Amino acid sequence: MKNYTLILLFLLGLAFPSKAQRLLEKDFQVLNMNDGIADNDIHSIEKDTEGFIWFGTSSGLSRYDGQAFKTFRITGAPHRTVGKVVSLNKDYLLVRSERTLFLFDKQREKFLSLWDAERNRIVDFSRFVATGDGHCWGVAGNTLSEMDLSTASFRADTAFVCLQSTVKVESEQELMMLCLGEDGKSLYGIGRKGTAYRFDRRQKRMETLCVRPMQRDVLVTSALQGDNFLWITTLGDGLYAYDLTTRAVRHWNYNPANRNEQLSHNDVFQLLPLGDSRYMALTWNGYTLLTLTPERELKMQAFHSFGNSGNQYIETRMVTGYYDPEGLLWIGTEGGGVLYSDLRQLFYLQYSQVHSNEICGIQLDKKGYLWLATFHKGLMRSTQAFDSAVPLDFQPVTPGVAAVHTVLCSAADAHGGLWFGSRNGNVLRYGEDGSWQALVLGKETSPEVWSLLPLSGSEAWVGTSNGLYRVNLRKGTSVKVEWSNTQIPDYIQVRALALSDARTLWLGTTRGLLRLTMEGNRVVRSYAGYERAAGLSAEDVGVRALLWGTDQVLWVGYAGNGLGVCSPGNNRILFRYTTEEGLCSNFVTALAEDGDHSLWVGSNSGVSRLSRHLQSFYNFYISGSNRSVFFGKDFLFWGNHSTLTYFRPSRLRFHYPIERGRVVFTNLEVNHASVQIGEHVNGQVVLPRSLLYTTSLHLNHANRNFSLSFSNLLYLHKLQKYLYRLYPYQEEWIMADEGDKISYDRLPAGEYTFQVKTVFQDQSEGEVSSLAIVVDPHWSETWWFRLLVAVGLISMVLVYIHRVRLKEKRVQYELRLEHELFTVNMERNKEIELRKEREDFFTMAAHELRTPLTLILAPLRELLHKTPASHPFYAKLSMMFKYAEGLHTLTDRLLYIQKAEAGMVKLRLSQVDVEALLVDVAQGFQSLAAERKIDYAWELAPDCVPIWADREKLSSVVQNLISNAFKYTPEGGKIRLAVERKEIDGKHFCCLSVSDTGKGIDADLLQHIFDPFVTGEEAPAVSTHVGVGLKIVKHIVEMHHGRVTVDSEPGKGSLFRVYLPEGKSHFSEDDCTWEESSEAVVAPEVSSVVPEMIFPATSEHVAEAKEEKLSAARQTVLVIEDNTDMRHYLCELLRKQYRVLEAENGEEGLKTAVEQVPDLVLSDVMMPVMDGFTCCAELRKRKETAHIPVLMLTAKAEDRDSVEASRRGADDYLRKPFNPEVLLAKIACLLDMRRRLKQIYTRTLLHASSATSASTEKPESTESEFMQKVWACIETNVSNPDFNVKVLAGELHLSLATLYRKLKQHTDLSAVELIRHIRMTKAALLLMETSLSVTEVAERVGFNDLPTFRKHFTDMFGVSPSKYAESGQGGNNKSQPEAGTGV
Repeated sequence: MKNYTLILLFLLGLAFPSKAQRLLEKDFQVLNMNDGIADNDIHSIEKDTEGFIWFGTSSGLSRYDGQAFKTFRITGAPHRTVGKVVSLNKDYLLVRSERTLFLFDKQREKFLSLWDAERNRIVDFSRFVATGDGHCWGVAGNTLSEMDLSTASFRADTAFVCLQSTVKVESEQELMMLCLGEDGKSLYGIGRKGTAYRFDRRQKRMETLCVRPMQRDVLVTSALQGDNFLWITTLGDGLYAYDLTTRAVRHWNYNPANRNEQLSHNDVFQLLPLGDSRYMALTWNGYTLLTLTPERELKMQAFHSFGNSGNQYIETRMVTGYYDPEGLLWIGTEGGGVLYSDLRQLFYLQYSQVHSNEICGIQLDKKGYLWLATFHKGLMRSTQAFDSAVPLDFQPVTPGVAAVHTVLCSAADAHGGLWFGSRNGNVLRYGEDGSWQALVLGKETSPEVWSLLPLSGSEAWVGTSNGLYRVNLRKGTSVKVEWSNTQIPDYIQVRALALSDARTLWLGTTRGLLRLTMEGNRVVRSYAGYERAAGLSAEDVGVRALLWGTDQVLWVGYAGNGLGVCSPGNNRILFRYTTEEGLCSNFVTALAEDGDHSLWVGSNSGVSRLSRHLQSFYNFYISGSNRSVFFGKDFLFWGNHSTLTYFRPSRLRFHYPIERGRVVFTNLEVNHASVQIGEHVNGQVVLPRSLLYTTSLHLNHANRNFSLSFSNLLYLHKLQKYLYRLYPYQEEWIMADEGDKISYDRLPAGEYTFQVKTVFQDQSEGEVSSLAIVVDPHWSETWWFRLLVAVGLISMVLVYIHRVRLKEKRVQYELRLEHELFTVNMERNKEIELRKEREDFFTMAAHELRTPLTLILAPLRELLHKTPASHPFYAKLSMMFKYAEGLHTLTDRLLYIQKAEAGMVKLRLSQVDVEALLVDVAQGFQSLAAERKIDYAWELAPDCVPIWADREKLSSVVQNLISNAFKYTPEGGKIRLAVERKEIDGKHFCCLSVSDTGKGIDADLLQHIFDPFVTGEEAPAVSTHVGVGLKIVKHIVEMHHGRVTVDSEPGKGSLFRVYLPEGKSHFSEDDCTWEESSEAVVAPEVSSVVPEMIFPATSEHVAEAKEEKLSAARQTVLVIEDNTDMRHYLCELLRKQYRVLEAENGEEGLKTAVEQVPDLVLSDVMMPVMDGFTCCAELRKRKETAHIPVLMLTAKAEDRDSVEASRRGADDYLRKPFNPEVLLAKIACLLDMRRRLKQIYTRTLLHASSATSASTEKPESTESEFMQKVWACIETNVSNPDFNVKVLAGELHLSLATLYRKLKQHTDLSAVELIRHIRMTKAALLLMETSLSVTEVAERVGFNDLPTFRKHFTDMFGVSPSKYAESGQGGNNKSQPEAGTGV
């Protein structure tokens, strides 16, 4: 690697010192804590056998692989300083930290303490040196000791060694520094004041070389043996050198008088050997380059400081360093991190102009002089023939044949002539003999000459701003070439020219590529449209450069569309390279091939070399905005706006042996997180040892997302390419750049091999590095799971077969059982059907009996009421009434059974005093007991408390039980009733008991005693022999969550007990009605509170007088009944007090009601054509009949029928058979209530009229639409004296008869009275709220005659208008009637 040393020396200023500092400054790269290093204080730098660079810092040990740092810290002391690092072999580093030595195990990435096994203590050397075979010498005090690390034994985190003391020196001559000789075998030591020793390793003795050459005792920082000198660096006293040949001591230090030919500072920390007798001294203020001449004289060049460019800071306190002979320089600083310079990339030289002067063309003549065609200074030529070892310098050249100031292009012909094109249309040629020729194109237009393509020593193609020309300098002629192409006109600007053969000329124009087939000066054929065929946008198709390559393709540089490859044979653009393929810019301006036929591309951003092997680019950002390029003398020259950059392309093809390209794996990430050694990731240890020592990875399914980083440790930043693949997942090789991290996500389970290799710039490839990777399948994809699934499926099939067989047997058994059950069910169903038919018969019979019973009971009740008790028929009538009532009771019981079985019975719960209830019911049987001479008594418990029950139903239970006792107790028997409180299972019950001394109940009958229609064989003494009472008793008791029991013995009597639980929590989930009072529920009287209104004092008396005079004939009742007898009876009953209308069904009744508008409708429910419910609903829908009260009369006794009647709008509901007096009372009550409501409505309407006069609020929404129209019409015309009833009827579009009839339905006032009342009310408001006079008020309410107004006002309010206004009493002075009540 001698070449890199020469590069370093050349660039550092030995060739041209004035340029050295600037060149070195721009080529340094700073690595600090921002890049990942442990600390910016660097104490030691070492390169190991693998190629990693190790840094000892103030906060641990850092490893660098070219892309990233990895830091390792001593266990228990994370910020402990690592002072010195020495590479021993592939597996270990020897590290000193604060006088303590450690071995760093690179396989486990751990620090191992060094332990002296004989002395049983740690190894604490202040200074040490080591060789690659594991031998180490160290100084502890004044003793030099030796140890062989290759024989060390390891246990846990400790390495045990045998330490041998070899030599002791005098205490005042303590060894301060050790170093190895150039041969790697000699050992030198430095004592106090520079005393030098040489240790004889064979004889184990120390030889003194020189004694105290230093004037004072200073700190020795390093020692180095090289070029037969023993170099000693000191802190504060510069550099010493002991000549091992002449035994002379030499000394150099910093002298301010001579800043360059001296050390840069007296604090010298390390001397780096650079080879060829050259060294670099690292000091506290920069560095110094030392060169040892053949005469053994030392020349120095000091570099004290660096100008900072702004993007990085270069620290000058340089304390350690390492020079890699391959061309890498590493310098560690105090607080500034690491300075790193890759001398391999310092391959180019530059000539810079002071001012901007674009270099448009570059040529080299036969004598080796370099020519530049520039924009501002015309033609320039180098002052001497080109020599890479000599800096370039140029001077202007003035052609004698023409004045040129701006030269835009240049070219060379095969005869050694140089061609130039200028901005003013001049074409010049410089001959090999030094003669000039010139020709002006288009003397009138003088187009700009942009490109030249010489054909011979006198002829050339010329591309200009006005198209293509062919010039002949010998004849002094120029011919404008024309072609017929609609896409590219012949006056287009031609920026580049190229010939693929003698007849084919390629033009690069501002509108794209143009191909011309020529015959002399004539165009035979032209072709354009290459860009459109390739799909390029029309904006960036301008061509800036053309090159016919040795590979027989045309390379096209576009101003914005990258680099195109055009095939003449296919006559199309085959491929295009852009920044997406790695090109550093899409604005291509210059193209060239070097001696190895490699393609170089100049662009706005830099210089690129195409690797045809990889189809990828190597980019060099050494020259931007390139305008021209030239290859000659194995150099590439690039010209831009001010700088000429040149280099040897062959020097960029770094030639490394294949083994140097071996790639190492530097980092592993699993699930996007770096994996440490021994770390558990998703239940597994992924890395048991360092990745460098890992040949295979085993990943479970959860860790199948991973990334790998790798490097070949050549540190070719941005110039290194790799090929990789994950085989067999990826069959083809994939290219990656330096620093790329290869990631795989959701990798399928399987066995893979990750392969990667280096691709060198000379297209050779390095060794393949492999890493076996096994990815486990998901547990559901494992063989054992599949086996388990298979076993499970087989088991399921077997179980299924077994179950099918069992099912077949079960089916056979079920068929037999079903046949047996079918037989049993048929018999039971017959029994159930018979029983149901029996129950339906009794229920239907009971329902159908209600109507005839009504026609029996009602007339009988009427006859008994009118017949005196002394009448001979009175007894017979009473007996008839008694048995008819019994039949009625039996009918009710049968219907109750039907409702109970349908779940339609609900409780109305209230607190019931059981004792009082028992007494009330029992007293009703005293007369019967006396008649039959039965000992009848009851006993009451003193501690009995009220219970929650349905009073009516509980009374029915007691009545049934007492009635049964009287039925079966003979004369002279005994019946006892009792109430007591009992506790059963911790719960309190109220127990009702009824006992008798009757005939008793047989044992066979006792278990069915509560079934319906079950009775004993003995006939009851009284009542009937049906048997539904106890069924009702049991149902009611069970609804109360109680129970009923019976104890009976034939011939001795029976005892019935009813147990009812106390409290009400057991009803919490029942559908029942709660009443807080135990008294009978009475419908509350509904009173309508009407605000005070302005009425006359006599209005109530007038209304009452009118009501008294109202005859019954004025009130009409419509009877709707399909049963003729029942209808005739009702008509006869009502005709005495009311006018009666008849109808046979609901439809006829509805029609009659609409036509006659009766005062009340009495309707049956069950009727043909239209039933009573539908008729009631229709009456409520119609405006004419909506106000009529409806009383439903029916034989249906279910509660749901009553609820349905209320929903349809019925005012009341009366069951058959009924009491005629009750029916008449209900009709009278409904008619009276309707009359009162009409009075209330009238007064409310008048009040609303008066309130609206003083307010803008709308009337109540409850008023009818008709009355709202009447009210609005009167209010609108209240001031009109001619407004009367006829006008009102006309306004409402009604006849007078219709108006009177409708008003009668809504109010007791006539139309005249209604108009007058509204006018008087309006007048009272005006008198009370305004200051108007009585005359003005009379006019405003429509009275022209003041006496008439006073009369009506006084009649209504009892005072004259004037007194009413003076008193200001308003509504508070009026004596008005009560608003009325409604039910």
